[in-house]
Amino acid sequence: MNNPGKILYLGGPFFTKWLYFTTAVEGIADPNAAPILDAQVAGWLRANHVESLRVDKTPSYENYLRLLKDWGHSSGRAPAQVEAAIFNLATGR
Repeated sequence: MNNPGKILYLGGPFFTKWLYFTTAVEGIADPNAAPILDAQVAGWLRANHVESLRVDKTPSYENYLRLLKDWGHSSGRAPAQVEAAIFNLATGR
């Protein structure tokens, strides 16, 4: 969504939130729910030396999806559940 036809003022985080809300048919545990990638999550991953991601780049989102699927598989969680846990760590919730 970051191309010549992009919608001004709506960046990657907006679209990943939109993707989540359109794909989480069964809720956060839905394995098909697209996780959100925003500045808080990207900042936590960078600060913890996991991965440096750009919230406005498709290849970064693809890497993020792989990471969350791997982490989720080893812990029995859906990618969106892993994302929510990272978000909570990042925001102190």
